[in-house]
Amino acid sequence: MSFAYDLPDEIMRETLLRLPVKSLLRFMSVSKTFHSLISNPHFITSHLLHHSTKSPPYLIFCHYDMQLRKRCFTLHSSDEPFTLKPIESPFPYPHCNNNQFFDIVGSLNGLLCLAYADLLGFDDYIFWNPSINKSICLPRPNITFDSHGSSTCFLGFGFHRKTDDHILVRLVYLVSDTSSNTAPPLVEIYTLRTGEWKSVTSPATRYVFGDKALSVSLNGAIHWLARAPLLRNVIVVFDMGDKVFREMAVPKSLEGVEQDLNMGVVVVDGLLALVSCNLWQGESSYTVWVMKEYGEAESWTKLFDIVGVRLGRVLGFRKNGEVVVVSEAGKLLSYEPSCQKTLDPDIRGGMDSFYLDNHIESLVLLNVEDGVMGRQASSSSASKGKEKGENEGKRYILDVTSAPLF
Repeated sequence: MSFAYDLPDEIMRETLLRLPVKSLLRFMSVSKTFHSLISNPHFITSHLLHHSTKSPPYLIFCHYDMQLRKRCFTLHSSDEPFTLKPIESPFPYPHCNNNQFFDIVGSLNGLLCLAYADLLGFDDYIFWNPSINKSICLPRPNITFDSHGSSTCFLGFGFHRKTDDHILVRLVYLVSDTSSNTAPPLVEIYTLRTGEWKSVTSPATRYVFGDKALSVSLNGAIHWLARAPLLRNVIVVFDMGDKVFREMAVPKSLEGVEQDLNMGVVVVDGLLALVSCNLWQGESSYTVWVMKEYGEAESWTKLFDIVGVRLGRVLGFRKNGEVVVVSEAGKLLSYEPSCQKTLDPDIRGGMDSFYLDNHIESLVLLNVEDGVMGRQASSSSASKGKEKGENEGKRYILDVTSAPLF
């Protein structure tokens, strides 16, 4: 270890930047020097930038395990065939107010955003980094059942590289406004850097989103598929830099197709993509489109069809070209477009419980404390703080276990 201390600071820093998270966490316990360097915000950002330029080495997978009778997260190689045997066995995830029912809003830079549901909707949110076993429970939003009554909420999770900030967006449609069918949603965003919710200008149009409207983050913006007035299918875009909404066109052939086409936005090889699922025509057919030039509607290109599969959802696209899908019967399948064959890894679960995304190890959240980078709280105080009272409105750290997960 004395050799490390003899190295110039810059060389030591560059060496540490290349190490995996698990090794860095061990180094932090060796000396105050290492601890200070690794927990520095600039180092955390540099480490993320260094490792995010490479292809993500992992896939993070979640599904409801019928035997264990609970949802499980596992880590898989992004290069090997997708099988039930993961790199890491099921590992624990954080709960919010002892609530185990959650949706995964998104996964970026090793950070997952979980939304916990209660009878009144989604008001509890957690940012969770499984690589360092750290979570923060976000403060309650400003728009809640108590403040505005019943509502329907649609979410988006993104990362804005220019500001180095992770952002959660809520589009809230108030039930009291549905009778007119014209009122746009109320919108608020949470930014990790400030630790606060704030309102932003709503889109001028009242969009109709699907029940399970998923979002993707790309090029500094969050994207949803929605239906605009005059029965137009569009992609709704929220620019995380300017904090404004705009529309992006879908392929011409899909603009006026009925809502039960069941389309969804995804990312394929770094490009914005669209999966159209024709569920009502005899044999199901599914088409993957990619936007070759971001923002250019004329660049939409049909990539391939998925045939011979009673598809419920497309989960993701792997580096080897395989498409991971869920059948209508809740069976996970790996589909090879070139030969139109499927591989059954023998994984079953509730169709809506499946989640798959690229994953990298990162140090994001390592230097984040509760409040606005202020006082630190333990797991026990976190659960108390979520109750109404003097602690409401703060965010809290939840340490799932005492050691790294992988």
